[in-house]
Amino acid sequence: MVIKINALDTLFFKDGKPFSMGDEAWATGNFPPYPSVIYGALRTAFFADNINLLNLANTENDPTKELKINKILFLIDKEYYTPIPRDLVKKKSNNEESFPLELSKNDFINSSESEYLLTNPSNDEIENIDDGIIRLKDLHNYLSATKFDKILYTKISDYITEEPKVGIGRENVYRTTASNSKIYNINMIRPVKINKGSKPVSIDLIVDFENLDLPANGIFKLGAEGKTIHYESHIIKNSDNINYTITNNKIIKLYLNTPAIFEKGFKPNFESSLLKKFGFKLLATSIGKPINIGGFDMKKNKPKTMYKAVPFGSVYYVSSDVNDSEIANELNGKSISDYRGNEGFGIVYVGGYNG
Repeated sequence: MVIKINALDTLFFKDGKPFSMGDEAWATGNFPPYPSVIYGALRTAFFADNINLLNLANTENDPTKELKINKILFLIDKEYYTPIPRDLVKKKSNNEESFPLELSKNDFINSSESEYLLTNPSNDEIENIDDGIIRLKDLHNYLSATKFDKILYTKISDYITEEPKVGIGRENVYRTTASNSKIYNINMIRPVKINKGSKPVSIDLIVDFENLDLPANGIFKLGAEGKTIHYESHIIKNSDNINYTITNNKIIKLYLNTPAIFEKGFKPNFESSLLKKFGFKLLATSIGKPINIGGFDMKKNKPKTMYKAVPFGSVYYVSSDVNDSEIANELNGKSISDYRGNEGFGIVYVGGYNG
């Protein structure tokens, strides 16, 4: 099933930074929400529609235990977008165009694990594009190793309207206002671009999942504040599916559509049952800063294990003797995350390198 998620109100998605009223009183958030947030909301939506099955939650007979998220995309004005690959950068003077780094032999540090480096092909000063997104059709060109000089991008933050909120804690017994030390601040967001004199443009989430039956449309709560969103069944045309069209490339790119949690930190487990057959050798990486992935276990009434995750858009350059089309056929849309892959972490797509 594929659904489109549209916010009906402001939203808030807590990141992994510490937060306590009166101490670190400003809670920071993020958008898009981590896959685990969407995963939990889908399960909640199912049980809300099947309340008689709620007693089976988190048991061996849990009807949602096979739920699996396959893909997360953005929809802006009828156009699909995906996180920008992190080996695409921009010139400091240009906020619209990105261009690829070049893969070069690493002749500087003999002890480095990486055989190659990603280098700036221009003489201009460059910057990373942390919250950049590109059109799905441009991702196709990127993965197909089509020779290109630039790819246009936009930023998620351009489609976010911030609405700060100040709150104060209440006493548990009488629900009266607590002391001033329990004042807190959160930055609510509305995923919509508002320009004076023109129609607001929203940024919606497209979620592809399986093994869970939901009505064709409905509402459920999403995020830390329990705000309401509307969802409806959505159809992605075959022409808009992420594909791969080249062969005989010995240098392969592994592009992450969603964050991934690896046992070895930043590095995928190339000895896993899914990846071992390809004999991957790591050449270079472009992965960005790690993010904190946690959560709260409602059944055990305690926080879940906190993980350091590789952010979405991260790219791994690897070599393999296996035909790249065969690799793509087996890996595209699969999770290579060592943990919580069913929740949508580590969704990978295969590309080639045309250097």
